[in-house]
Amino acid sequence: MSFHRVWTIFYDNIDLLLSGLWVTVTISLIAFAISLVVGLLLCLGVISRTRLIRGPAFIIIEFCRNTPILVQLFW
Repeated sequence: MSFHRVWTIFYDNIDLLLSGLWVTVTISLIAFAISLVVGLLLCLGVISRTRLIRGPAFIIIEFCRNTPILVQLFW
């Protein structure tokens, strides 16, 4: 496969590549915003004085800390 042919395939599919890039960036930003809110709520839950809030928040955080990321992804 020549060098020119590789770039021809790229230019022929530029619309699909750009739409895929847009979807990827959008999903990443949404996931970042959701994880920021959930992390902040859990952090505030851990420093809460109420046991009913502190206990579940502590359990969720410890679960996430103590399990490998692949287990969390595929469980």
